[in-house]
Amino acid sequence: MIKALFAALATIAGLSAAQAGDPFFPGMKSWDSYYTEDGLKLRIVNHKVMYPDGTQATYRRDGTYLFQTSDADPGVTGRYTIRPYGMICVKFDKGGARCDTYVRAMQDTVFLTGGGERMKVKALVDLTQSSS
Repeated sequence: MIKALFAALATIAGLSAAQAGDPFFPGMKSWDSYYTEDGLKLRIVNHKVMYPDGTQATYRRDGTYLFQTSDADPGVTGRYTIRPYGMICVKFDKGGARCDTYVRAMQDTVFLTGGGERMKVKALVDLTQSSS
């Protein structure tokens, strides 16, 4: 009963607790929860994701992506797709591609690079509420 209630609440929140057979991404911790595709869309689409090191990633509603080292940086552009288990893949306009994962760690959203580096999301800026 309690397990079913937790699963229902996690689904409503756009999270999915790791289950046996789920992929394990480098850098994941035992307390991390996956975002569902819909949960991740709600969390980052049409948002600028700010990281503690000052870098930022913008995921626009039209599927375009922009990564900047600062607001003044013209950045690197591409197109993103959201996949199961909180994975987001970017195909860069000038060539190359990468896939990374967003997970929920307690109250925080954490970005896991394909190489296993963990970076806590510092802030999410809603693009409908900002002039960016």
